[in-house]
Amino acid sequence: MCLADTLEHMDALYFLVQNDLEVIEWHNKNLIECMSWQDLPELQDTSIRLTAELDLFPTWADVVTLHNNATQEEIHTICSEFESKGTE
Repeated sequence: MCLADTLEHMDALYFLVQNDLEVIEWHNKNLIECMSWQDLPELQDTSIRLTAELDLFPTWADVVTLHNNATQEEIHTICSEFESKGTE
């Protein structure tokens, strides 16, 4: 398991994590589930939808957004495609 530095800002959480597919996959599955949780009665309204996506920032100028529950293979493909765009 990875120990991550965490910074909370408004409606976002920032983690400094290892460049490791297993760690990124864990964050993308577990954090999304936690951030989308709305089992409180006051949140059970059709006009309220809590959603979340995991963004990876290779640099602060660049962002890669992962779809929820992406597998390690999908994460690798998404990141590889992003990297290849930067070298064109």
